[in-house]
Amino acid sequence: MTITAISNLRPVLPSSPADTVLSEEEAAAALAAARQAKWDALRMAQYRWDVANPPKPETFTAEQIYQIKLYEARQLVPGFSLDNGVEEVFWTLCLYFAGDARFDALRPGYSRRKGLLLMGNVGRGKSFLMKLFMRNPLQGYGVLSTRKVAERYQQQGPEGLGPYLQAGATGVCFDDLGAESTEVKHYANAVNPMAEVLLSRYDELVAGRLQPFATHITTNLSADQIEARYENRVRSRMREMFNTVKFSAEAPDRRA
Repeated sequence: MTITAISNLRPVLPSSPADTVLSEEEAAAALAAARQAKWDALRMAQYRWDVANPPKPETFTAEQIYQIKLYEARQLVPGFSLDNGVEEVFWTLCLYFAGDARFDALRPGYSRRKGLLLMGNVGRGKSFLMKLFMRNPLQGYGVLSTRKVAERYQQQGPEGLGPYLQAGATGVCFDDLGAESTEVKHYANAVNPMAEVLLSRYDELVAGRLQPFATHITTNLSADQIEARYENRVRSRMREMFNTVKFSAEAPDRRA
């Protein structure tokens, strides 16, 4: 029913809204609007339910992760082999990222409530393995060169370190600790950027704002070299934060 603004006849008002007659077009439009409003309400209700009831992440056993990651490694590096002690490290990572209780029994002090510190000589495959395990059932993470961290401080100052000082959507593996400068200047302010990052992430961990498995490290340095380069305070915090996983001295150089 179309109502014009100006008419010679006085409009007739139905006795109630229920008695109001709609044209077929008006009825169809009203029905479509009502359906759209209800659909929007149901969509929002479904979204709220999904947020309150997130699906459980898919779980894998350490044995399944072993097969998956070995296949992926051989796709990336044809002929990849687990020789000269590398298999022990590989299996250790499988247990860790599966959240397997057997990990805690591998070494005194090992705990699934810590991150990983991979130590070994240059070219042994530390960075490769941590990149290989970035996608895992425990928590995904990105791999970031410590040199990039130092460069960000040099270019942006303290704000450049901001993304690495606290919890983010994913974890971080700081790759090649020791390759970066330990005294980086931004204007007149000189800091050891990775020391700042590790101390801050430790504080976030203690405060409960950072997951214990959200921080990992690879390094060519020995424990003594780490202490000399970053001082005892940082080394002490690292003992609390990380499970140290060492490559065998016989592990082959994989850079060739």
